[in-house]
Amino acid sequence: MFSAVSWNNYIRAVIILVAFWYLVIAFVYYRKEIFNLFSGKYKILPLKQKVTADTDTNGQETETAYSFEELEGIVTDIRHSILEEAGKGADKEALLTQLKSRLANYGGLRQPAFRVAINNFLIQHAESICGVAFSEVELDEAWEALPR
Repeated sequence: MFSAVSWNNYIRAVIILVAFWYLVIAFVYYRKEIFNLFSGKYKILPLKQKVTADTDTNGQETETAYSFEELEGIVTDIRHSILEEAGKGADKEALLTQLKSRLANYGGLRQPAFRVAINNFLIQHAESICGVAFSEVELDEAWEALPR
């Protein structure tokens, strides 16, 4: 009797039975979600969303509109339009003035994570691209001097 069933047929039957089993389990446990999904009541949200709210120390939400995509755009802009254009013959004060004017309206500098990211980027890339070494203290002083 077992010689009449080939391995190929056996594997197909097992795959079909396992798939049917998981469909039954999904239907039993997630029936409401499945019906809502097909009726249009349930919407799948995209994975990348812009940060719209932040929680302060009191537990209240404060509105922010700064995202990592915006930070990446500013960093790319700084690299191409300031650092690479200045080249190896750049003056430290002139670079700092250009950076201040570019970042004056960027509110993400008020958030510590974004400030640290920008500082680290500038410390690393200003030295390799322009030959100018910034310290974290210099950059923090420059950001504090910006008008709010």
